[in-house]
Amino acid sequence: MAKTYEAMQKVVENPSNSWRFLDLRNRKQTGDLEKKILQYKQKNGFKIFNFSSAREKEGVSTILTNLVNYFKFQNSDHKILLIDANFKSPALHKVFNIHNGQGLSDVLANEQDLEESCIPIESTNITLLPCGQRFANQTDNLNQEKFMTVLNGCKDHYNTILIDSAPLLTSPNALSIALSSDVTFLVIQSLKVQKEVALKTKLLLQDNECIIGGVILNKVLQAIPNWIYRAM
Repeated sequence: MAKTYEAMQKVVENPSNSWRFLDLRNRKQTGDLEKKILQYKQKNGFKIFNFSSAREKEGVSTILTNLVNYFKFQNSDHKILLIDANFKSPALHKVFNIHNGQGLSDVLANEQDLEESCIPIESTNITLLPCGQRFANQTDNLNQEKFMTVLNGCKDHYNTILIDSAPLLTSPNALSIALSSDVTFLVIQSLKVQKEVALKTKLLLQDNECIIGGVILNKVLQAIPNWIYRAM
C-alpha cells in the first residue's frame, strides 16, 4: 500500500502544533472501527459496509484508506474489496496509484467484466474496484438493481466489502448505495457540519430504513498541548 493518510493529508490544512489532529490516524480508533465491523459480521452475517457523509470533503476516503491499512496487518487471510462508488469525485485510485481506466461505472454500463475490473493492491489480500472512466455519466440516478447485482457477485469472493460513497445530501446516488449495503457508517467532520445538517442526514438514512453502524466524528481539533497527551 503505497500511500495511506499522508496521501490524503495534502487536501487538509495543517493545524497548529499546539492542537491535536484526530481523524482515525490513531491506531486504537481505527481498531475500534474494525472491531465494530467484525461484530456486525459475526452477529448478523453482514458483508457490505458503506461509508458516506453529509457533504463533500469530510474525510471518507481518508478513513477508509486507514481502515484498509489496518485490516491489511490484522487479518492476513481476510479478503477485502474496496469499492470507489463516489462517481462525483473518485479518489481511491489516486491514493493507491492505480490507473482508473476501467471500474465500477464500466461494469454497471455492461462494458466491462467485474472480475477484470477488480485490481489487487500490491501482493496483499486487499482488492480495489475503482470508479472507472464512465463515472461522469453516472451522476444521474444509479440503477440500484444493477448495483446490487454487482455487490452480490462480489460477496461470493470477498469476506468484507467496503464502499466509498458520495455525500448523501449532494449526490442522487448516495442513498441508493446505502440501501444496497448492509450497514452505513456516517462520517461527520467536526466543527464543519452543523448539527441540523448532521441530523438531516441521519434522518434520511433512518427514514429509508438503512442500518446506521455508527457516526464517525472526523478531524477533531482539541485545544490541548501535546505535552499533556504525552503525560496521560
